[in-house]
Amino acid sequence: MRNVPMIIGLLLILAGCQAGRGVSYTDQVADARPEEGAVQVKILANAAAWRDTGVTVQPGKVYRVTATGSWRSHPVCRFVGPDGQNAYGGFCMAIAANRVIPEASHPTLIGRIGNGRGFVVGSSLEIRPSEAGRLFLRMNDVDGSTVNNEGEVLATIRSDGAVIASTAPSATASSKAPVPQTASRGFPSRALPLEFKASGRASDDIAVIIGNADYGKAGRDIPDVVPAYADAESFRHYAKTALGIREGNIIFIKDATTADMASLFGTESNHRGRLYNWTKPGQSRIYVYYSGHGAPAGEEGSAYLVPSNADADTIELTGYRLATLYQNLGKIPAKSVTVVLEACFSGRSEAGSLISNASPVFLSEENLEIPRNVRVISAGGPRQIASWEEDKSNSLFTKYYLTGLSGAADKAPFGNGDGKVTDGELQQYLDQTLTYWARRYYGRDQRAQFTHMN
Repeated sequence: MRNVPMIIGLLLILAGCQAGRGVSYTDQVADARPEEGAVQVKILANAAAWRDTGVTVQPGKVYRVTATGSWRSHPVCRFVGPDGQNAYGGFCMAIAANRVIPEASHPTLIGRIGNGRGFVVGSSLEIRPSEAGRLFLRMNDVDGSTVNNEGEVLATIRSDGAVIASTAPSATASSKAPVPQTASRGFPSRALPLEFKASGRASDDIAVIIGNADYGKAGRDIPDVVPAYADAESFRHYAKTALGIREGNIIFIKDATTADMASLFGTESNHRGRLYNWTKPGQSRIYVYYSGHGAPAGEEGSAYLVPSNADADTIELTGYRLATLYQNLGKIPAKSVTVVLEACFSGRSEAGSLISNASPVFLSEENLEIPRNVRVISAGGPRQIASWEEDKSNSLFTKYYLTGLSGAADKAPFGNGDGKVTDGELQQYLDQTLTYWARRYYGRDQRAQFTHMN
């Protein structure tokens, strides 16, 4: 009799996979222009087809899709958000054959442009189309298998209308930085003009790239990090060329919120965030890059990443704890994990103090344990400031870190010219560039920090 509940559960799920069409969208979809205002579209879990958003994306423009709500792929499954996290358990089991994108869970919001291949949208995605086409969205469930789905999500599509240079690859410039992009809301977004030795395609590797520049839009009493977009764009160029990571495996977010970070990396109680779900155990190499504020908070001086919607007075409540990031990354069964932080945690920044009307709070180094399988390279020590170029075009650490990786650190007197850049060579190069220019420009100490050096 112990097998009876499981048999019933299997029958329930298999019944949900039998032929049977869900509901059809009956409303007329009008053409919509997100450049003129946010476009909102409701996506039903039990819809029998793709949802036409009314938005025709254009090459050279950037579109941001965000989604909220909850749904599930069967009555025995739990309701989850559009990232599809923690969808399975108990009687609810994954059946890869019934997913449009097998690597993502059923209740994941996905999209496609025209009749192109599907891609994961989740709760947030920035789209840079290479060609024009209608944007469609749906739950990651195949036609004929949606009848038992429940719930809905609301997708919001935005575009500031800024035109960027085409990112289509060319045979003569595949390893060069893209043509400079138009600045967004006064923040530079030009990738460093560096050439990297092109790498072979790393189909399973993943990069998470966050550039938090605009804290004035949603944050409270937090200065902007002017070069963060440019830093993030530069690291994206490095990830695509030198690391060989395909565009579909790059999670690129400008001005990540507290919810964005929790969705990506998980929480203190649940480490299975979007990054965990994307990882192929033992195969994926993970790279996490963050440019933005860091700060200490609380009586113990714990380190926090500062989301774009954080409150300077309550960083310990609205920030994302660095220890949680390291702990959760350490639980991902990846081949390797590398974290690059263009941030400091002194509570001070190039743009001003994050801690106002209070005595200084200093980071407690002993509270921060980094798992052995997580390698961290950061812009400076716990009481140092992450400095910028004088014209605010880039942060000094990111500029010289990537310049060193492009080959400068392999040359004399830093390296041995063997075509490979080691951590030791890179550290020497940064000591003579980053550290020197921070001292020359601002009279301050800044030395890049490496853990678990290769």
